Amino acid sequence: MKRLPMCLGIAAAVVLAGCSSSKTSTAPSTATTSASGATTAPCATAALAASLGRPDGTAGTIYYPVNLRNTGSSTCTIQGYPGVSFVAGADNHQVGQAAEHDPGSTATVTLSPGQTASATLGIVDAGNFPGDCQRTPVSGLQSTPPGQTASLVIAHADTACANPQYSTLHVGPFASA
Repeated sequence: MKRLPMCLGIAAAVVLAGCSSSKTSTAPSTATTSASGATTAPCATAALAASLGRPDGTAGTIYYPVNLRNTGSSTCTIQGYPGVSFVAGADNHQVGQAAEHDPGSTATVTLSPGQTASATLGIVDAGNFPGDCQRTPVSGLQSTPPGQTASLVIAHADTACANPQYSTLHVGPFASA
């Protein structure tokens, strides 16, 4: 009986030796694949350009794609929701409540240079709310990419509710455009 564990140990060593020599010959391609996946960093705000796509309106809400295009020279990723709020004035101060998140899955979108990711933004007509919404003209939308602190401003004239009790913006997660 003592020979069986020893024989199994020798057999396992032979099998493992065969596997390790096989893996050694394929390790470079596996490492390259893993390394390229591991080095794809989140898209930095400085490497992105923001824009609004064509509007699509229904029943008091207008929907826009918020597009982020990779203007950098490296591939990067975006996963999650953009931070979006109305801004006004020369200092681009926030007006009202930031966008609420619509339900949705947050897949990782890989952007090669020049490619675009898009999230659907709904803007509710401020005229749908009572007077205490404090309707205020705005000059743009501030968009912060997921995981970033710096934001981009998209020119967009509209009217917002300055009273944060009223939510006039809602946004979905990013997807490939």
